[in-house]
Amino acid sequence: MFKVSLRKRYYIEEYGKLKTFIYSFACSFIFISALLLLYGKNPFLAFYYIGLSNVSSVFAFSEIFVRATPLLLVSLGTVVAFRARFWNLAGDAQFYVGALVATVIGLARLHWPIHPVLCLIFGGLAGSVIGVFAATLKTKLKVDEVVVTLMLNFIIFYFLSLLLQTIMRNPNTNWPESEYIRTTALLPVLLSKTRFHLGIIIAFAFVPFMDFLLNKTLFGKEIIAIGLNPKAAKLNKIDVKKNLIKVGFLSGFLCGIAGAIEILGVHHHLTTNISANYGIYGIIISTASMLSVYGAALLSILFSFLINGSTSLARFMQIPSFVADVISSFVLIAVAIFSVFEKYKLVIEWKK
Repeated sequence: MFKVSLRKRYYIEEYGKLKTFIYSFACSFIFISALLLLYGKNPFLAFYYIGLSNVSSVFAFSEIFVRATPLLLVSLGTVVAFRARFWNLAGDAQFYVGALVATVIGLARLHWPIHPVLCLIFGGLAGSVIGVFAATLKTKLKVDEVVVTLMLNFIIFYFLSLLLQTIMRNPNTNWPESEYIRTTALLPVLLSKTRFHLGIIIAFAFVPFMDFLLNKTLFGKEIIAIGLNPKAAKLNKIDVKKNLIKVGFLSGFLCGIAGAIEILGVHHHLTTNISANYGIYGIIISTASMLSVYGAALLSILFSFLINGSTSLARFMQIPSFVADVISSFVLIAVAIFSVFEKYKLVIEWKK
């Protein structure tokens, strides 16, 4: 007779997280291959098309980083929040608010380079307002931040839709979209005949900064302590409420500046579909990276590679484009499953 049980590990290996990451993606690769086989497609040919479409030209290769920029900033914002166990799920709300404020300022008459700088700063601050609002409700009124942040995504989205249908509607086209922002507010393109703009450099510059802030400073150590045990952190004279407000501010700022960069560097006007589920992808990337800053950067590039490649996959192999969403969702499920084995080990015993 077999007896299967989970036993808690009292010592977690140094490379436990790396092993979890490898096992999760190996399992995801097998699942993706099986999914493609169900469609009657050759999985190796599918991966070939995904890779080829991303390196077929300079423009295609640069698009990896164009797509990775909002993914990276939103996932970094989620990493900050999740380290403190502040479940900020309002990535899309903060992204849209940042884009909205950047658009409003971008339509004003200002001079370059102060114009894009103001758009970025106030776009980030607009996103931080959402984060601070959710953190305040959690710390002051004990309101569940999961419910609040989830609902904020819908509230902000429909509020934005209302604005674009009314006072912000483009008078030239009469479409539910804003007017194009002024050229003085645009982020300069760094590579001709591509969309590789200055905002990409700004976004990736946040990676070493956030790594230093979260791993080398007192603030970073305090939010980890809060995430592990808020009561113990409070006993050690850590101001839990104040730090959670800071976490909400920083998390929202990163998501808000992501929206501002998308407006200034890519779309140049506001629509309701500028976010390709970046809030959801931010949760997936931050969780799959095990809340690692550099891990989130690498996964942002990887997911951008998959998302961009899925378009060519749909065209060349007649596969639905939503396969990319299925793949990313399964990665999150695989990470959640294998994360259990960081703290517990599977024991199979034979009893006569």
